[in-house]
Amino acid sequence: YKVNYIADGNAVISGGEKITNWEKVSDDVYTAEYNGKSLVREMYVDGVKMQLSAADTPIKPIGFYTRDENIIKKKSELTSGDKIAGVAVSGSEYSEYKNKKDIQVCYARGWKVYISTVTDIVKINEGSAFIMGDEFETMINRPNYPVNSDSCFIIKNAKELLDKSGEFYYDSSEKKIYCKSETAPANVFVPVLEQLVNVEGKDLGHQAENITFSGIRFAHCAWNYPAQNGFIGMQGQLFGGNTKSLPYNELGNTIVDAGVQIKRANNIEFTNNEFTGIAKVGVGL
Repeated sequence: YKVNYIADGNAVISGGEKITNWEKVSDDVYTAEYNGKSLVREMYVDGVKMQLSAADTPIKPIGFYTRDENIIKKKSELTSGDKIAGVAVSGSEYSEYKNKKDIQVCYARGWKVYISTVTDIVKINEGSAFIMGDEFETMINRPNYPVNSDSCFIIKNAKELLDKSGEFYYDSSEKKIYCKSETAPANVFVPVLEQLVNVEGKDLGHQAENITFSGIRFAHCAWNYPAQNGFIGMQGQLFGGNTKSLPYNELGNTIVDAGVQIKRANNIEFTNNEFTGIAKVGVGL
């Protein structure tokens, strides 16, 4: 037997939700209501990916910030019972940011990319302290390319940073998406589903087989894990972070999963398809 999924025309398998009814709130900022089915970390306008609101320049911390409210330059300076909670910076304005838990802190360390979640931003005498998620402890203790007390980072996903055309921000408290654009956004999709297709056999003796996908557009697939748990980029589709509750594959590695996942299968064929707007791996084998 053979199962064929062959499109005759413009067939789309989309995991996105279309956002309509945009209203202009200032010269080049538009907003639309969204009920919060997804975290909204990706958005596409007329097929073009918009960028999360982000700072223009990196921020250089003045030191690690500890649970006992100390600022230190090295981990060796920790006193007994104290623990690094995040980093301290000289600017006090960050403590006034709205929806602090939605903010992401992004590092580039060597060839690795790190994303840390933020649990709070507090005002201190020296400026502000970013209190990071649990994954930050892994980042500062990496054997290679660790995050140091003076490692620069970029802030993303803050309404206060929505200042360039092509950026967007989802206000989780207002349930509204803001988009900075010279014209009203059109044909807007927000990825919601984190998987579009799963082809999986029961076991190696009962594999899924003889399936063809042809002429299909696979679009708008979300990946919310980095925004919820942080991200430490590694090689070969592997990643780290706060992986305490994340399932592992058969090889014992934490891997980025796929929008279209193929597992325990044979003779699965893809021809003349398009994969677009997918926040993770397109096809995982």
